[in-house]
Amino acid sequence: MKNPSVFWIIDDDPIFRLIASKWIHKFGETNVVVQFEDGLAAMETLRKEQDFPNVVLLDINMPIMDGWEFLDEYARFEAEKKKKTSLYLVSSSIDYADIKRSRGNEFVKDYLIKPLNQAKLEQLIHEASRNNPED
Repeated sequence: MKNPSVFWIIDDDPIFRLIASKWIHKFGETNVVVQFEDGLAAMETLRKEQDFPNVVLLDINMPIMDGWEFLDEYARFEAEKKKKTSLYLVSSSIDYADIKRSRGNEFVKDYLIKPLNQAKLEQLIHEASRNNPED
C-alpha cells in the first residue's frame, strides 16, 4: 500500500492555502497537507523533521521569511534529505527576473503563476503519488 503523499503549502494567503489544500485532497484523498503562513515557520518545522515532504508549494513574497530566503536555508540541508522533495515556487509575479532566478535554483522544479491551474496541480499531485514509496 502506498504511503500518503505529504504536501506543504507555504504561503501567507489563507485563500490560496484553502483552495490548494482542497484540490490536493480532491485528487488524492489520502494526501496529507501541512500549511504555513511564512517561510520561517516552515523552516523551523523542517529542521525538526526526519522525513521531508514530497511536495512543497512555496510562495515568493511573504513576511518574516520570503521564498528566496527559505531556499537559501533549504540549500544547507543534506542532499539525502532533500532528494524526495519536489519544490515548486508559486507567485502572482510574472516578473521575468523571478522566473529566471527560479530556473537558476537547483531545488526548484517549476515556477507556477497564481492563480494555480487546476490541471497543473492535479498533474503534480499524481506525480507525487507515483514517486512516493510503498510501505
